[in-house]
Amino acid sequence: MSSNALETQGVSLEWESEIIGEVVSFTGPGGSASVIDVTHLGSTRREKMMGIPDEGQISFDVNLVPGDAGQDQLRTDRAARTLGTGRLFLTDTSGTILTFEAYCLNFSIQGAVDDKIQASVTLEITGEVNWSPRLVVQTAYNTGTGILILDLEEDQFHATALNVTTTTNWVWGYGDSGLVIDTVARTSDTRATLTYTTAGGVAGDHTLTIQAGATALAGSYPSGVLSVDITIPA
Repeated sequence: MSSNALETQGVSLEWESEIIGEVVSFTGPGGSASVIDVTHLGSTRREKMMGIPDEGQISFDVNLVPGDAGQDQLRTDRAARTLGTGRLFLTDTSGTILTFEAYCLNFSIQGAVDDKIQASVTLEITGEVNWSPRLVVQTAYNTGTGILILDLEEDQFHATALNVTTTTNWVWGYGDSGLVIDTVARTSDTRATLTYTTAGGVAGDHTLTIQAGATALAGSYPSGVLSVDITIPA
């Protein structure tokens, strides 16, 4: 039985809309809630309740690259004590994105004989870590029908159909496939139907990426970036 484990190769971290260069490892987000003791004189055992969850920290190491936009922004925001927005992009086919606000607590460099110079970064998260809703393809690419059916998990499409059907509220990546999305229809709270056409002379295997923008969804965050492998017949 094959595993559904995710690869670490291809994971990326973003800070203030800048990809952080040459990340080599990461830990987090992770945190815990305090445990509040509510034991009283009538208790026969310790009684407890949970406090407010704390999302904790995310820490990571990078190969130090002076001039890298993401690394430079982290150092700038650490010095200025500026609250920033981070994103962690995972490698599943639904392109899960973790979005969070944080302060850069630490940006320290280290090196040794016959080794590279690395930097260790610690981000202190404030508020929630938001996992993006997932798009799942239900009808694979089919040149006979010209239809792609997508289901949405962990959110709903916006109740106003125009928000969903406006193609500029979506982000498409066609690669060299020549595929063009013509229309988007909101067919239920969690389903959208896309129609498309293809250009000639692009037969073969291609990868299409699709992301629903926050405006197309009921929640406050865009979906993950769905990656779909397609084959255009000759």
